[in-house]
Amino acid sequence: MHKQIAKLLIGAAWLAGVSTVLAQRGPQLLLDLNNLEQRVKCSSEQVTVARDGEAFVITIDPGAEGYPGLDVTPPDELWNFGDYGHIEAKVTNLGDKAAALSMRVDDDGDWRSSPWNTESISLKPGESKELKVIFGYAYSFQPSHKLASDRIKRVKLFTGKVPASGQFVFKVEGLQVSGAAGEKPPVKEADIRTVPKDGWLLGNGIVVDAEKNLQNTGNSNGSTDGSTVKVVLPAGKPAAAVLYKPEKGRWSLVDYFQVRAKVRNDGKTAVKPQMRVAANASTAWAAAAQPLAPGESCELVVPFAMDYLWQGNADTRKAEKQYEFGSHEVKGVVFGTVEGEDERVLTVTEVRAEAPVAVLPEWLGQRPPVTDGEWVQTLNENFDGTSFDENLWRVYGSNYWGDSKRTGFSKSQTFVKDGMAYLRYEKKDIYHNDDEEKGVKKTYATGFLESYGKWTQRYGYFEARLKPPVASGLWPAFWLMPDRGVRFAPEQWKRADTGNGGMEFDIYEPLTAWGPHRYNLAWHWDGYGKGHKAIGTSCAYAQTDKDGFLTVGLLWTPGLAVYYCNGKELARLEGERVSSVTSDLMFTLPGGGWAQRLISDDAIREGDTDFIIDYVRVWQRKDLASADDGYWNPDGTPRK
Repeated sequence: MHKQIAKLLIGAAWLAGVSTVLAQRGPQLLLDLNNLEQRVKCSSEQVTVARDGEAFVITIDPGAEGYPGLDVTPPDELWNFGDYGHIEAKVTNLGDKAAALSMRVDDDGDWRSSPWNTESISLKPGESKELKVIFGYAYSFQPSHKLASDRIKRVKLFTGKVPASGQFVFKVEGLQVSGAAGEKPPVKEADIRTVPKDGWLLGNGIVVDAEKNLQNTGNSNGSTDGSTVKVVLPAGKPAAAVLYKPEKGRWSLVDYFQVRAKVRNDGKTAVKPQMRVAANASTAWAAAAQPLAPGESCELVVPFAMDYLWQGNADTRKAEKQYEFGSHEVKGVVFGTVEGEDERVLTVTEVRAEAPVAVLPEWLGQRPPVTDGEWVQTLNENFDGTSFDENLWRVYGSNYWGDSKRTGFSKSQTFVKDGMAYLRYEKKDIYHNDDEEKGVKKTYATGFLESYGKWTQRYGYFEARLKPPVASGLWPAFWLMPDRGVRFAPEQWKRADTGNGGMEFDIYEPLTAWGPHRYNLAWHWDGYGKGHKAIGTSCAYAQTDKDGFLTVGLLWTPGLAVYYCNGKELARLEGERVSSVTSDLMFTLPGGGWAQRLISDDAIREGDTDFIIDYVRVWQRKDLASADDGYWNPDGTPRK
């Protein structure tokens, strides 16, 4: 869970003042081009602006700025756009390089809560596009900050860092406020997501339309009687297949782990039917165990999980294969056969997404997954009692992740109940770390748990049983970070440096929009700037147990780091660059994440935003133990 690098420009908050009220509901230009210099403020000398007839041109030279651009400000202190729905402009790239331009609309809220909406467009040389910000939406018109449109203090136009090889030049026409209050973005068919009732995709009374639900490849012929799908694959076309898809958009199968189908051979020769689930990237094919004789039926099951062990090399930063299937964007289910030169005919009678309960090995939670060497248990945290063990855990710390501008840590959000630890995300006004003197006031509160400065270990097996929140827009994680101890340096940034042999271990890091079965696992090292290195996969899938929990683990030995889930090895990283530095335990629950939007206030409901930890258990192989393992006093001496 590395620090987010891409950050938008942050403007200082202005005091509320006189509003510029627009009485008409028709489109209104934001800028009198005769007063361009008074109404436009460039971010640095890299940026210049000039009038061009009824438009203005922004020229941005190479330089050090990360987000160069300009601010368009109201003639008074604030604009009142309460009767309108969006701000728009036509933008043309007059430069000779492809470039992106972003528009950000800011209200006068506390800057720490990111009170703005932003959209971006990419333009080829000479290309023109509309750039539009709809109030309350951001980044491809996803729900975002509820902009106070009656108190707008500026409109920002900016790009990214300009390469030394040239400049960016944008022509901006018709910068105006328009649309009706409460406007919603247009729905693109590609963005439509259908959530199947009880997982049923075919069968259970679902009506099939050949034109809307079937797509042929390789001269195949898909047809339907209204309730089943008939797949005819012509002779001489072994790769022919039929895609069964939703009527519009895609299926969202985030609540499921696999798809099961019932298939019958209605042809004249024996065949081995096969199936896969297609998204932007597809699953592996699943085939019948044996050829089906004419008239015979079978069930095909396609798990979303990769059908191989993910393997990476820390020294070369390369993985043998990458897996990118996303259950949130399923295009459809593909039916074909393994081989066959003759005509093949299949009838698909049922297709259903499922979430079977995980079958767990008996050793899980009792010992490491390997038996070589002599292992001893070094930590057995079951969260008994009514409070945290203060010799082990901290609930306060620095906040770098996700929506840190608006969210802080509070002891009220990290608690023990019924033998489990809870990290809870809520909308409430707090001071970060509950420190009114030194803390910063926040509008959202979350839990935080780490063993930094209190317990560390180098090498061993680290395991936790976890249940993620169900509310979309959160970013829970279980991870390890380097902690070289106060003996090494008092500053945390030195102790926790992921360079110099250190490494960030992301054992379990989902985005809750992905559902309970998918998560990210990764390794990060050499800092979070230009030298940053990382490897991993964001498409690790696993079945939850009967209570909705996953049990995840890290086996860490010299030159080797292996991630497990429910006792099964999912991914391994080898190489000399695997961490050799003592590390602490971390559990975090920020909002947002690198690939999703902030949680909406409507999604923050009791129980839906809880990250639950049943236990944390750690073992050490005796021959790998060191004096840096174990409990520590604040002065850096070992705790007896």
